[in-house]
Amino acid sequence: MIARRLEDGPCRTYLLASSKSKEAVLVDPVLQKADDYLALLKAEGLELRLLVDTHQHADHLSACATLRDRTDAPYLMHARTAVSCATRRVDDGETVGVGDIRLEFLHTPGHTMDSLTIVVGDRLLSGDFLFIGSFGAGRLDLPGSDPAVPYDSLKKL
Repeated sequence: MIARRLEDGPCRTYLLASSKSKEAVLVDPVLQKADDYLALLKAEGLELRLLVDTHQHADHLSACATLRDRTDAPYLMHARTAVSCATRRVDDGETVGVGDIRLEFLHTPGHTMDSLTIVVGDRLLSGDFLFIGSFGAGRLDLPGSDPAVPYDSLKKL
């Protein structure tokens, strides 16, 4: 499996791809980099099969709708999202296969009520629910956040 972080800034985008089938997933892509992602996929010989936003983003514009329109890849979010342009919605515990990659989606509300954590093998892609290292977790003071529920989400992980 190919697993690569594409952004080093506060908004993290991940590329997951099957080494065998060359089918790819983009997680939390940012709009201003949409052309860069398409160029990377082409250079690597990968076919985009799924777009995922781990939650509704307040700090950047998602590229998922744009990339969906340009590639016909489904755009996936949690069932509770208010984002109307997502083409597929998942509930807690659902799995989706892309090539030989299995993605399990866990509903981890707190930062937003539509937050998803993606389990891929031994990796967790948690969006803004949890940050890497000592950076903590996503803010709980934004509209739609609920400081009463992150503990239950953390227990799930």
